[in-house]
Amino acid sequence: MIKKEKYKTIIMLGTSPEAHGGIATVVGNYRDCGVLKKWKVKYIVTHVQGSGFAKACAAGVAILQLLYMLVTGRIGLLHVHMSSRASTWRKSLFLLMGMMFRVPYLIHLHSPDFVDFFEHECGERRKKLIRFLLSRALYVIALSQGWAKDIKKISPATRTVILFNSVPLPTAMLREKEIDESSSELCDPPLILFLGQVGKRKGTFDLIRAVALLSENFRLIIGGDGELQRAQMLSEELGVSDKILFAGWLGKAEKDHLLARAAIFVLPSYHEGVPMAILEAMSWGVPIVTTPVGGIPEVVTEGQEGLLVNSGDIVGLAHALARLLAAPSLRREFGERGRHKIESKFSIKVLQPQLEQLWVDSGMPEPEPVMQGGEVPAPEIQPKV
Repeated sequence: MIKKEKYKTIIMLGTSPEAHGGIATVVGNYRDCGVLKKWKVKYIVTHVQGSGFAKACAAGVAILQLLYMLVTGRIGLLHVHMSSRASTWRKSLFLLMGMMFRVPYLIHLHSPDFVDFFEHECGERRKKLIRFLLSRALYVIALSQGWAKDIKKISPATRTVILFNSVPLPTAMLREKEIDESSSELCDPPLILFLGQVGKRKGTFDLIRAVALLSENFRLIIGGDGELQRAQMLSEELGVSDKILFAGWLGKAEKDHLLARAAIFVLPSYHEGVPMAILEAMSWGVPIVTTPVGGIPEVVTEGQEGLLVNSGDIVGLAHALARLLAAPSLRREFGERGRHKIESKFSIKVLQPQLEQLWVDSGMPEPEPVMQGGEVPAPEIQPKV
């Protein structure tokens, strides 16, 4: 049994909650639901959006903060959010620092193409380092069953646990408010919504080619940064630029407004873990058109919460979109099932206890209940550099 670490702190390391991407969204949800505050977790920002100088400064400050807490013996557990490539090498340094001071750690793995990165972009020395770090972790957190199996292929000695990404459920009052404010735009024409990094991996170019085949009336909004210029040029070449709005990266309020209006959410990716964007869309009761890659089939079942199309199948993608555009009742049916699945399997209310139990299993004592009228200190999240 793992010894309980009394009077010591959980340190969580990852990108800034105000940054872009899945890790930032996950951490932001943990912060907003109060679990970091409840456990007095100190969050250290290791990466920020911005210039190379800003990123280097953030990493340097994080190293100094972690080193100080290690030297003073204040850390009971490291919870490290890690992706592939630069994130892997950056987090490797923090993990090795923790190991020098005999601090146990969890690796929370987020990269959808980690196995491909490991197999094709790492030499033998780097592969050895990755296997070493994975095998020494108390647990490696995988986002899906399939992902856990892939990690085992890299390092059979690794202890994996599955913790799905979670999202808050929009309240009925918020949903009604957003829908009321957007009611004049709901059906004229139906809105297809894409949220994610614009580029090949998320299938953005396939999506533009697919909507160019549609005869139905529609409006497509693409929310995200990335290869915007290339996507805009393609939409112009195919004659659909008047039907597509490139909205750039969207904040939470902007996303919520669009999700309340959306008739269909689409994400025709080639590689994924469990996309936060799909979970968010389902929480708003939006039907899904996506691809059966990564952990997506564990979230979206064909013909239940949406439609699945093979990656790269542009004609199939167009047919799936056309089918839902022509069937409002089917969209409602899929949307209701999707929201129910989020509520029962992927909501923060369901998954927060699993996260807390993982910390207990890793040796951390459960926090004492707050006395009536007492307050728990807010989690220390470092500002962006």
